[in-house]
Amino acid sequence: MSCGDAEHYDRSDPNMGIMPRVIDRLFQEIDGNKQVSCELHASYVEIYNDEIFDLLSPDTDMRNQSKIRIVEESVTKNVTVLGVAEEKVYNV
Repeated sequence: MSCGDAEHYDRSDPNMGIMPRVIDRLFQEIDGNKQVSCELHASYVEIYNDEIFDLLSPDTDMRNQSKIRIVEESVTKNVTVLGVAEEKVYNV
């Protein structure tokens, strides 16, 4: 099962991909803490031959790396990808 499959997933499926597992766990944590209000947003990129492709962009011209930047903060070493589409995630 990949992240984009339309079929229903089974949590015990050993072939379930990393993305559905992570999102499922995040929703378990969010649902378990009723004192906090959370929204989950995701971007989906592919790195191939040193190029970054935005897999959620509806515009195929926007999928190339010319609009996408990777920024590393010098102090915290956090890495951020800028210029990619972001979608709200409601469930796995």
